[in-house]
Amino acid sequence: MSNIPIAAASAGQRDKAIEAIVISFAANATCRWIWPDLSQYMRAMPVLVEAIAGDAFRNGSAFVDADVRGVALWLAPDATQDEDGVGALIEKTVEKERLGDIEEFFRQLDAFHPHDEKCWYLPFLAVEPFGQNMGLGAALMRYALERNDAEGLASYLESSDPRNLTLYERLGFEKLGRIQVGAFDAVHPMIRRPS
Repeated sequence: MSNIPIAAASAGQRDKAIEAIVISFAANATCRWIWPDLSQYMRAMPVLVEAIAGDAFRNGSAFVDADVRGVALWLAPDATQDEDGVGALIEKTVEKERLGDIEEFFRQLDAFHPHDEKCWYLPFLAVEPFGQNMGLGAALMRYALERNDAEGLASYLESSDPRNLTLYERLGFEKLGRIQVGAFDAVHPMIRRPS
């Protein structure tokens, strides 16, 4: 077990946690395929995080280290996402000629999501650059996976960074497939059964 203390984010850590996600995903190929312009990305990404994973903060399943350099936002099986908010954000911030590809990408994401079984969903795992390569991502994952295992529930995620695949596989995740639309690095939906 890691010696990095992990806990649920407090209300006062919420903004810093979202900032950690935004800065760590700034070089993510999928996010920058959606928003290639940096200033557009910086304005849109915090809104996307809130729309997709705001329930993690409200329900105590947003996990951080003491310095909030790393964050994992987990959604419970009954959590809600603001799908209308995501759609409005994409429509407002993406060039019209690219909307079809972006909509297809989100359609494929939804197609892989295990709607027929209860599972925890990890839409965002992020470690800001200053905290990377110190085991923080693994500590965040293990903390949540122990809870998921204790509840007897599967864990689901979509890996948008090929560098993370070995970590997820080492933790017991298996690839369900591959999503690729247009010219961006593939996203791999992955699931882990409780152990």
